[in-house]
Amino acid sequence: MPIYLPPISRRGFLRRTLAAAAGLALGPGLFAAEKPADENFWALFSDPHIAADRALIHLNVNMADHFGRVVGEVAALPTRPAGVFVNGDCAYNDGEKADYGTFAKLLKPLRTGNVPIHLTLGNHDNRERFWDALKTEKALKRPVADKQTLMLATQQVNWFVLDSLDQTLSTPGLLGREQLDWLARMLDANPD
Repeated sequence: MPIYLPPISRRGFLRRTLAAAAGLALGPGLFAAEKPADENFWALFSDPHIAADRALIHLNVNMADHFGRVVGEVAALPTRPAGVFVNGDCAYNDGEKADYGTFAKLLKPLRTGNVPIHLTLGNHDNRERFWDALKTEKALKRPVADKQTLMLATQQVNWFVLDSLDQTLSTPGLLGREQLDWLARMLDANPD
């Protein structure tokens, strides 16, 4: 079940948060012009290691501050990326559910900026807690049972997301026959 964090449109966000003020006249200035997207521009964030406690310092580094700063920098660019991949280890150490809640909150500037986000898992993640924490998000149909696997077709390239998480806090990972067979079928079906 690949987890895909869909963009939260500014218009939709404002519509939901201003529902109580429906009687007020909303000026056109409230709806900011949407930035253009570059279909060939993708951002890759790897190993954010976000703890539930945003103040946590590990090895003299506050990962939440660093991640929040990078997310803000990408969100502030004049052109938005076609999408973002987060390459595993979303959670701090062993994939606690609350870690994923903090992680999702830190991604909000990109989501409200209309940037789709595709998440993968690493050895510090816990697949069940990850899915449970993000179950309100759009969960795509799983092409491989119990794996975070996805093919994303774009104009220039097809992205293949594989899930090598075998056990939390254990390396190496494992792709397995079922996932490799799926990849072979997808490559055969998409030769271009």
